[in-house]
This record gives sequence, C-alpha cells and structure tokens, in this order.
Amino acid sequence: MVGFAWNALREAFCGEQTACLLALTYETLTSQPERAIAAVYEFIGEKPFAHDFQNIEFDAEEFDRRIGTPGLHKVGKRVESPGRKTVLPGDLWRKYENDAFWGDPARNPNQVKVI
Repeated sequence: MVGFAWNALREAFCGEQTACLLALTYETLTSQPERAIAAVYEFIGEKPFAHDFQNIEFDAEEFDRRIGTPGLHKVGKRVESPGRKTVLPGDLWRKYENDAFWGDPARNPNQVKVI
C-alpha cells in the first residue's frame, strides 16, 4: 500500500502537471491548520472562509473495517499535532527518515509548492 503511493508521489513531482500540484505536509496541517488551509484556498483560487479547527470529528469506521485498518480515518475533535512516537522498528525508521524528498529543493526539480 505504501510503496504504490510513494512511487506515485515521486512521479507526480517529476511529471508534466506539477503546476497543478500542491504538497501539504501532515506536520503543517496538524501544527498550523490555519496556514495550511489558507494555502490550499490560495492555490485553488478560491475565497477562504473560517474553519473551526477545535470542533472537527470524522470517522469512516465501516470503510476502515472493510479494508482491515480500524481507526485509520478517524479524526479527533480538534486539529492538533499528536507528537507520537513511531510504531516502526528503529532500523526501518532510520532507513527512510531522510527520504522526504519534497523538503529538499535539489530533489524537487519542478519546484512543486510544499506547505
């Protein structure tokens, strides 16, 4: 599941449609939701409106159950950065921790906007 998405993202960063691509990181969305959403509205050319980031709840319980990933799409009451530890083994984490190519200008040749 992860490999396909990872490769598709890498291909998108190198493709012909990069002007239509905005990369919004989880870290920005959870730590600076106002900035993140404002950037999305600006990117799509829409007038922004106020969001209540302290009162959001969503759960796709049935969908998650069907694909065997309980709680994957559950969103808590407010947008916040959870500051949790990885569940991956240390060696696996270290192997991929520097692969966030979107944060490295040298690996973003088409200058995809990253928020």
